[in-house]
Amino acid sequence: MADWMVYVAMPFVAAALGYVTKRIAIEMMFRPVEFVGIKGTFIGWQGVVPRNAERMIRVAAELLTSKLVDAREVFARVDPGRLAGELETALLVEIDRIAREIMARHHPALWEALPVLAQDVIVKQVQAGAPEAVRRMVECVIR
Repeated sequence: MADWMVYVAMPFVAAALGYVTKRIAIEMMFRPVEFVGIKGTFIGWQGVVPRNAERMIRVAAELLTSKLVDAREVFARVDPGRLAGELETALLVEIDRIAREIMARHHPALWEALPVLAQDVIVKQVQAGAPEAVRRMVECVIR
């Protein structure tokens, strides 16, 4: 009778051990993100994926751009007007932030001397040219 219990328990014990070891292996692949241990030595651990992330990204990007996807083909399918329309809201917000930041950095006295209305007019003029700039960039990539 005791042998029968051992035989019944074997698959369950093996399954539990398999689950635990696979779970630990997966956790060790991704965690910790930063090196934990003694800096400058090999004593410690960092997840395999975070440790090699830069190399993995480089290889994946090279594979995508050289073997799988042709950027010109992708951009040839993109309608420049529709792309500009899809990006418009986020693009206008970023242009507002960037234009104000650049003016404040490169011409701080002039920018501060301008009334708020004049600052807004300058930003609006830059924003008005954004859709055309997106269209030209897409067309430039296609050529």
